[in-house]
Amino acid sequence: MVTSQNSAAIATSQYGPNYKWGLDDFVQLQSDPICSSAGCTQYKQPEGPPQHPMDYFVPNFGLDKKDVLWTAENEKVASALVGHAWSFKTPESWEKWRNRAKDVDYDFNMELSEDMRTSLANQKFAEDSVKKTGYDVQDLTVPEEK
Repeated sequence: MVTSQNSAAIATSQYGPNYKWGLDDFVQLQSDPICSSAGCTQYKQPEGPPQHPMDYFVPNFGLDKKDVLWTAENEKVASALVGHAWSFKTPESWEKWRNRAKDVDYDFNMELSEDMRTSLANQKFAEDSVKKTGYDVQDLTVPEEK
């Protein structure tokens, strides 16, 4: 960041403050055209009662033979051809496919190791030392030269 600011300052001193860099095609200077700065309001649900029919009767014609029943029949034929049958929710399939990570009782509130406690103490010491100097580590501006 500091290097970029220094480079910009050098370029400005060489070419002048009014030099046009031609970055307008590469830099987005306005907000997203889909939403205004007030937020996305064009996709909100309209006020008042719905304009389309609701809660109407839908007849139930049972299972769709072309999809559900024929798929079940085709699965039986395919299982017979390859010599393999599906077995869901059986003790054997549960044992084979269960999530073994759930068998472990994880300790989510572990005590930190000595190395981590030392690192955290050193970090706090460094932060306190910097704060005593009055230097703001969050301020990334280039200090002005005297």
